[in-house]
Parts: sequence; C-alpha cells; structure tokens
Amino acid sequence: EVVAEQLSYLTFSGVDTLMTSEIASYFKSDYINTIVNNDVVGVQYAAVLKNIYALGAGIAHGLEYGDNFLSVYIANCANEMKVLLSAIKQKENAEGTPVNYAASVYLGDLLVTCYSLHSRNRTFGNMIGKGYSVKSAELELNMVAEGYYAVKSIYQINQKYGVDMPIIDAVEDTITPINGNIGGTTISLITNDKLNGNPVVVGTAPGEVTFNIVGTLPAGLVLNPDYTISVAPNTPAGNYNVEYSICENTNPSNCDSVTIVVPV
Repeated sequence: EVVAEQLSYLTFSGVDTLMTSEIASYFKSDYINTIVNNDVVGVQYAAVLKNIYALGAGIAHGLEYGDNFLSVYIANCANEMKVLLSAIKQKENAEGTPVNYAASVYLGDLLVTCYSLHSRNRTFGNMIGKGYSVKSAELELNMVAEGYYAVKSIYQINQKYGVDMPIIDAVEDTITPINGNIGGTTISLITNDKLNGNPVVVGTAPGEVTFNIVGTLPAGLVLNPDYTISVAPNTPAGNYNVEYSICENTNPSNCDSVTIVVPV
C-alpha cells in the first residue's frame, strides 16, 4: 500500500516528544500521515499482541466461525490487550501521558492484522483451524508468522503480571503441539471456562457444573479425571477436535459447548 501511495498512517513512539516529532516529519507525505506517541513500552507490546490475536482470528475462520463471532472475538482481544498494557504501564511505572487504547497503533493495528487477507498470522491460524499441523502450516506459508513464537513469550511474561488473559492462553494451548511419538497431556480443558463470570467448578452442588464430552474422542486421546486430555504414544500427527459441554446444575438449560483443538 505504501508503494501504491495509498493513504496510510505511521505511529512514531518516543519519550522525547520533540525529537520524535522531528523524526516523524521526515516520513510524512501526501499519502502518509504520522502520529506521535510516547507510550514506548505499550506500543511495542501491542505490536506483539496483535499478531497472537490474529492467529486466533485465523483459527476461528479456519473452523468456519462466522463474522459475528469474529467481531465479538476481536472486541474481547482489544479489551484483553488494554488490560495487559495498563497493568504493565502501572507496574513498570512506564513514562508517558494517559493512553488511548482505541488509537490506530493499538486497535487499528489489531483490526487490520485480524481481518486482512494479507496477514501472515491470520493465514497461519487459518491453516491450523483447517487441520494443518504447525509444521505443515509453516512449510506452506513459507514466511514467518511472528505470533507463533510470540505467544509463548507473552504467556511466560504474563506470569509476572498475573493478568487474566483467556484468549492468549487459548491460542497458546492450541498451537503448542504434543509430541505424538512419546505422547503427552494437555492442560485442563476447563482452565479458562467461566460460569456467570466465575471459574467453573465441576461437581453436583449448586453453582457447580456438569461436564460432558460431545460425541466420541478421537482415537489415541483419553479424558482424564482432572479434565486434561492424554495423547497416547505413536498417535499420528494432526489436529484433533474435542467438543465438550458444561451445564449449570441449578439451571440445566444454561449450557454451553466448545470445540478445542489438540495439536499433535
């Protein structure tokens, strides 16, 4: 788009506003507008996070989820990003004025990376959603999908901040494969599940839920008592779909089901 001289925006982030503005001025043209921002740390994290969220958007598209789901998904991604960036800014005492997380460098970049057909990360996620293994998707894409490597880093970094990030957790779970030669175990399927805003507890008491696998598990996969999935040794490579439902004991009609992907 830059080569085609299509209208676009660039954000320049720096602590020294005058110096940053001067540098930005050299890039401004009839078709490129520049924006100055001093949230240096937040801008860098946002640039990493949007790639991870685009992976999730691609996975949803590959699973044939519709536009309505994707709009809700991205809205929640924007909120999750805001929560993490706010926590980092507060705990690290990062410099800068109050941040508008709806600005183009945050929300705008998130939107285009999740929606654009030119997005490498969305394309990579789309392949995963369609059943490609991570290795097969990497070979076919023949480009680097930064989100694949970034999700592990953000997941580990967030252990320091302790922010509730169910979308990052779900993407990390989905694209981290289990070695099919030796087998392995997933995290609990219900780790990020909530009922009325609270983490679910499986049991028979009021406020707890019942858990059921929908259909049958793929060959080589076993559900454990702690709701993890064990993958048997010598399980062929691929993405295995596992669908389950949770229902509220005191209101059995309050049910939800989800399909998770176990990459091997």
